[in-house]
Amino acid sequence: MRHFVYLMRVVSAAILVQFAAVPQAPADSYPAKPVRIVVPWPAGSVSDSISRLIAEHATPHLGVQIVVENKPGAAGVIGADYVAKSRPDGYVVLHGNSSQVTVVPATGAKLPCDPVNDLAPVTLIGRGEMVLVAPAALNLGTVSELIALAKSRQDGLTYGTQGVGTNPHFAGALLVKTAAIEAIDVPYKGDNEVLIDLLGGQLDFAFGFPLTSAPHVTAGKLKGLMVTSPRRIGSLPNVPTAAELGLTELEIVTWGGYFVPARTPNAVVARLNAALTRALNDPEVRAKFKNWGIEPAPSSVEEFGTFLAEERARWMKRAKLTGIRVSE
Repeated sequence: MRHFVYLMRVVSAAILVQFAAVPQAPADSYPAKPVRIVVPWPAGSVSDSISRLIAEHATPHLGVQIVVENKPGAAGVIGADYVAKSRPDGYVVLHGNSSQVTVVPATGAKLPCDPVNDLAPVTLIGRGEMVLVAPAALNLGTVSELIALAKSRQDGLTYGTQGVGTNPHFAGALLVKTAAIEAIDVPYKGDNEVLIDLLGGQLDFAFGFPLTSAPHVTAGKLKGLMVTSPRRIGSLPNVPTAAELGLTELEIVTWGGYFVPARTPNAVVARLNAALTRALNDPEVRAKFKNWGIEPAPSSVEEFGTFLAEERARWMKRAKLTGIRVSE
């Protein structure tokens, strides 16, 4: 416990010092041209849908056009690295999430950028959850039946992920470890690609996101077996939670947030924070988030920095539990 608290304090200090000593720039000189939000996942992904909605509503508050640009690959690291190496002037913003900012780094992966020192937090976007789904053709009704199926197969099962060290990968690995079953993870670039093979019967299960998975569950093409949130969600009211099933290790909250390159002037970060949080508090945005199973969570820069420190320490513990390590 002492180590956890110490680690959290060290990481928090590293995050907050980025903007504590950054030289100020006149807020009224920014912005003077369009701002790009880089989404490190494919078009049509959950993050892409969220940022396009926010860009639409934040544009009037920022005073210039906000456009979304997709740079997928390597579990979101390619897009994160692109933003980290961009000019620190507030015109390139990363839609980061737990995968590339806290989860992948916890695996020991050699990354082209350091999320702690090369990226500065702007605001948390929201919190969500994952849903464990399986093809309807497998005729599974519960997680217990999925586990029984895995134990009945000599070669185990296959499950789709968005890459090594992502939230779906960790969730699958935790299920495999907790249930003592055999399952091979198959990495993809994004959740849409996972869904295609899941619906086609090439995969046995996956941890997906309600925004993209729920419509297929409602249509009867996929079976929702469990959600990783503390409470049941509106789009899948009949799907039990991990806690209800006694699988508390699988209570995993996903999140997204906006970042800029380190050493972006404080005044610019503050201007971005104001525009983005106003968009996140817009009733229309909040209503859509609710339908997507996402809890809006606009924050101050400092609040987001503290949250990141806690998340990084939490995922270090999970990486140790699952044994997931990436050497390359």
